[in-house]
Amino acid sequence: FFFIFKDIMRFTSTLCLALVVGAQANVNIGRPSFTVNVKNGSGDLKSSLSPTLSQTLSASYSDFKAGAGVKVSALPTSDVSSLPQSFWLAASQKVGRFKTACHAAFSAGDASRPKITVVATDEPTGTVLKSVSKGGDMESLVLTTAFDAGGAQVVLKPGWDFGSRSPCLQAGASVGSGLAVGADVDSDDATLEVTYPLSDADAVKPSYAVKSRRLRVALTRELEGGKIGATFDREGVDVRWNDGEWLCDVKLPYDGGRSEVKMSRGSGCATSSC
Repeated sequence: FFFIFKDIMRFTSTLCLALVVGAQANVNIGRPSFTVNVKNGSGDLKSSLSPTLSQTLSASYSDFKAGAGVKVSALPTSDVSSLPQSFWLAASQKVGRFKTACHAAFSAGDASRPKITVVATDEPTGTVLKSVSKGGDMESLVLTTAFDAGGAQVVLKPGWDFGSRSPCLQAGASVGSGLAVGADVDSDDATLEVTYPLSDADAVKPSYAVKSRRLRVALTRELEGGKIGATFDREGVDVRWNDGEWLCDVKLPYDGGRSEVKMSRGSGCATSSC
């Protein structure tokens, strides 16, 4: 995997260098992001403390953009090949009225089966078609469309889950003043949720899963450049802090099980989801 990673980064670096030399491209080397994941309970240092480093590289010229990122373990080891945990490649290009983007994510344990996401956006209408596949097998296909209905902004996301061979549907409506309702209908568990603003910065979002009868309540407060929130359900509390510079996620179960604290600092594009 280490040698595959070197080849990928060499290819991306060569691409960025070619863009710079040939056409004054914009190249950006992201600031490294450091993440620490702390879990309580018994175990050795490696299982309870898993620090990682993430690094990104991107280049753009005209309507074409390319990027790459890698996440490696920050624990000392004599086995250099075990350091990389995952890496990703991405590219986007505008073709006429459509903006197309492709993202490929690779994991160290299964580098031969990348997860590939392809997104095509019709910019005049905002309609989006998204496909997800892994190792050449299609996983899902989702169409997103939005329209006005009686003063409300409605968003529909019909799709198909190839794994369960069943349709899925997400729907949401914003009726103004921050009030919004949504529904996620799939073959496993339909979920209903409502977002109700308490003030300009605060909001409460209760949600209910019909089949599992699971009620969740999320409280959020907008910060300058970020957000803080707490989600409560029957299993525990999840507190998340994001001020644009620091990200902290704390999971506290009610039953005394293993709690988890995850902290990271760095650029906002340090993960493969960017």
